[in-house]
Amino acid sequence: RRHTRSFHVTGVQTCALPILLKHFSQKAEGWEIVPQLRAMINFREFNLLSDMKPLGTFDVVFCRNVLIYFDQPTKSDVLARIRARMREDSILYLGGAETVLGVSEAFRPVNGQRGLYSTTDAAASVWDKVPASPEPARVLPKAAAPSAPPIRTAANG
Repeated sequence: RRHTRSFHVTGVQTCALPILLKHFSQKAEGWEIVPQLRAMINFREFNLLSDMKPLGTFDVVFCRNVLIYFDQPTKSDVLARIRARMREDSILYLGGAETVLGVSEAFRPVNGQRGLYSTTDAAASVWDKVPASPEPARVLPKAAAPSAPPIRTAANG
């Protein structure tokens, strides 16, 4: 939510439970990113055809369902400029209908992880230990309100 200091997420069902509990807290509105993680994330709109130098450098880039709207030369240009802003051993997430194959030599597909690409073999090898389909997280039950003892009246004894 842009208008508040909190950021709620949906779709956490595929997140492994230990990761979910470490990085999110359950609220009435859904799951909220914990403040420590939220402070490290910068959400903003950006034109991928603009100069990327002011953005700084990144460990992880999420560019999901954007490249599908560009022609091949533009995809290649955008991926090259994204890679120039990424640190070594970084990760790129693309949408399920997107790929770097045949478009960029700067990224390597991560085995078993659709839409996930790395800048080096070392970064890709970290993901060899991650299951392709993590066990879905279960929604935690809300804390139950303490129940009050029944009220006895003259009518019910």
